[in-house]
Amino acid sequence: MITPNRPTVFISYARDDDKEFVERLYHDLTAQGFDVWWDKEDIRNQGQTFLQVIQEQILRRDVLILVVGPKAAESDYVRYEWEHARKFGKLIYPVLRLGDFDLVPSELGQLHCYDFRSEQSYRADLPKLLDDVRTSIGNLGALAGVPAYPNHYLPRRDVEQVKQSLLEDVTTTVIASARTMALHGMGGIGKTVVAIGVSRDMQIRRSFSDGIIWLTIGQKPDILQKLNELAKRLGRGGDHRNIDDAISALQKYLAEKRALLILDDVWQPKHAEPFHTLIDGTLNRLLITTRRKSIHDELGGQLHRVDLLPIPEAVKLFNDWADKEKEDPDAEAVVKRVNRLPLAVKIAGARLKRGDMSGAEWLKLYDRVSKMKIHRKASERDESLDISISIGVDAVLEGEADKLLYYTFGIFKEETHIPQPVVIK
Repeated sequence: MITPNRPTVFISYARDDDKEFVERLYHDLTAQGFDVWWDKEDIRNQGQTFLQVIQEQILRRDVLILVVGPKAAESDYVRYEWEHARKFGKLIYPVLRLGDFDLVPSELGQLHCYDFRSEQSYRADLPKLLDDVRTSIGNLGALAGVPAYPNHYLPRRDVEQVKQSLLEDVTTTVIASARTMALHGMGGIGKTVVAIGVSRDMQIRRSFSDGIIWLTIGQKPDILQKLNELAKRLGRGGDHRNIDDAISALQKYLAEKRALLILDDVWQPKHAEPFHTLIDGTLNRLLITTRRKSIHDELGGQLHRVDLLPIPEAVKLFNDWADKEKEDPDAEAVVKRVNRLPLAVKIAGARLKRGDMSGAEWLKLYDRVSKMKIHRKASERDESLDISISIGVDAVLEGEADKLLYYTFGIFKEETHIPQPVVIK
């Protein structure tokens, strides 16, 4: 169900300015119902680096509060934090704790800075900050069912392109086909990740103020169940007994709304058609991810082909997943070998993270597995992904029996619970 947004806040500060004040601010914000994160202790989190934790936490938050002081003004880490937040369109609120207002970064000079330098000014300005944050957050469309950013999320140009297309004529009522967009591409190219990036974009959330609702469709969906799931997420019951009744009720509710509906992993036009009908003649938008161009051909609307990663971005993604102190000198050769397919790049990087293999060794293994599998050097993207997965499975599962069991699970339907007795047998 779409619920009112709870302010989610990241506090950026320098320890040597006034850590005790930051702790007080944390408790004051938390007492007001805010969900707040600050690095009160040295970060140690499941083997992640400091910057990885910071990136992840900023992506999860809507607001960054920058505690300004002399040390914060000098800190590369603090600058990185607010620059990263700015890059993703997060709401930034500078508060001055020590020094003068000229310590506020010039790039943020157009923002109002709250005066927290004295007890009196803190008590006067804190309520103003709380009200301003609540008002800004209240204007954002709430997220319902939208997945979190994946690990090592990499901004892609596709996100910006799709966002701009969705925002065109957002205030104009038009037919459903004009308000539908399909993200098309092969498996592993990152359609879902692009859709997540679009869904969580702050400008998108401001424009679709009645919510962003995510439904995963899959190959053999129960459409009535999916429509009821949509109704529940909209707070409109969800106990319809037939598709026609569900469509009729949802159409009435959405008639005066401005929401973004995302259907992930659509395989057949008939699975998207009921949702396509819902937005006809409204201000709502429909975004579909699919491997099949026929979805767009039948429903109409805009088509966006998701691109392979440019080499620099593919290399960065590989190095992020490899998580080495120094970048592997063969990183570019690895990403080229897997044809810059994002999923294959991730799998290759994750394999190197185990620590017992270099990029050069991975390339040799790739060629060896390639020859065994297809008797020639792999060049097609599907083959690149298949070989990358094989190398990853071989690294994780040591015995042949375990590998056979892993591949046997492929007979089960997607997103299906596998009973324990079946696994044991």
